[in-house]
Amino acid sequence: MSIQIMWKRLRKNDARLLLARSLFLLPPFNGKPHIRSAYFCTEATTPSLPPPNGGVAREFLINKCGLTNEEITKAFRHRMDFLRRTSVQNMEEVLELLNGCGLTTPAQFRKVVLSNPAFLFSKSERNLNSKLSLLKNFMKEKDITKLVQTSARTFNASEGRMKSGISLLQKLGFEGEALSHLLARQPGLIVVSEGKVMESFKLAEDIGLKKGSKMF
Repeated sequence: MSIQIMWKRLRKNDARLLLARSLFLLPPFNGKPHIRSAYFCTEATTPSLPPPNGGVAREFLINKCGLTNEEITKAFRHRMDFLRRTSVQNMEEVLELLNGCGLTTPAQFRKVVLSNPAFLFSKSERNLNSKLSLLKNFMKEKDITKLVQTSARTFNASEGRMKSGISLLQKLGFEGEALSHLLARQPGLIVVSEGKVMESFKLAEDIGLKKGSKMF
């Protein structure tokens, strides 16, 4: 083989080798990843959370009535529309009515709301005021305070129903302090039918309980 032929082969092999090497050559690493910053962030971020289902009504219940967010959510789970009210004027008026019955602290208001979540949203003048005035004619303030805190649902009944219930209890012999105590202990007696009341009294008498006793 001549020297010229060998030289040509060597040059051809060198060219192939250079081509192969160029296919695997990478650009020099400069320490910066080629990634768009729009998709990645080097800082940890807190995911944005939707604002709580707050509003002025919820804030009022927390600040004025001492309820927690959890208590409010549970108490109003079937009436979330109350929490979307944009004014607390009526709620303020109801608290004023309660002040006149001896309820003045957030702890007392809390019991009322938990007993009847709709209470603070009732029409103050047209509904609650007249009913509270009715009870004041027959009950002591401390007994009204007890009734409102423990049995606020009593006020869901109409004023006419409450009047009829009180009248029936008077016919059965309850007057004055005895009537006041009975209404505080058993407010359901003024919202149920006359037949239910008579049945309850008969049952109590059959087992030997006397009218006016604490067990009656």
